[in-house]
Order: sequence, then structure tokens, then C-alpha cells
Amino acid sequence: MAPASSRLLRAWAYMMALSAAAIPVGRADDMRPLGAALTLLLLAATFMKVAILMNHYLDLRRAAAWNRALRASAAVLLIVIAALSLIARLA
Repeated sequence: MAPASSRLLRAWAYMMALSAAAIPVGRADDMRPLGAALTLLLLAATFMKVAILMNHYLDLRRAAAWNRALRASAAVLLIVIAALSLIARLA
């Protein structure tokens, strides 16, 4: 198998593992709201998946400036989502 194919398969496996881990963490079978810790854990897993996608599928590991900018954008978006989620709990 070519190194690029092997790298992409590993990246896919990591993303699938993170997705599979998100099911029990996010309590997919329960409609009750998640606590702050679980919400932050899910958002951290989401950021890891974003990083894997950018590095391996978009091949941005070779374009450092783009990689940093898009990761920063994703981080800001996830921080806004976390803040809104935490604010909604207080309301």
C-alpha cells in the first residue's frame, strides 16, 4: 500500500474512533442536556477531527499558514458554540 493511502486510512480510523467515542459521551440515546464537561469533551473531539481532516485530507500540513488560519477559525467557532451552550444552561 502506498504511504499516502496508508496515512489516509490511519486518519480515517482515528476519525471513526473519535466519532464512535462521541456516541456514548454525547449520550446519543438520551434527550437530557449534556453537562458542561461532556459538552467541552465533545467539542475537543470535534477539534481533533477538524485537525485530522485539515492535515491529512486537505493536505494542509504543507501549508502552515492556511492550516493555522483554518484551525483558528474552527477553534473560534467551537468556542462560540461552547459559550452559547453554557449560557443556555444558565437561562
